Amino acid sequence: GLSQPHGIAISHDNNYVFIASRNTSGGYVPAFDFGDNALIGTVTVINTASNAIEKVIEIENFGSGMRLLPQ
Repeated sequence: GLSQPHGIAISHDNNYVFIASRNTSGGYVPAFDFGDNALIGTVTVINTASNAIEKVIEIENFGSGMRLLPQ
C-alpha cells in the first residue's frame, strides 16, 4: 500500500495516519486487477497506537495529497 508515498495527514485525535500513494511504478498490485487498473493509487490507514496498517483503500488514478476535515 505504500508505493511512492505522496501525501500524509494525521487525524484530529492523533489516532490515525493517512498516507496517499501515487503508485506510478506499479509497485502496489490492486486486490482486483482487471488489467487496466495496475497503476491505481492508494490511501493507507495506520493506527498510531499499534503502528499497524489497518486498511489500504484503493482510489482511482493517483493519490497525490489529502486533507482531513473535522467531523
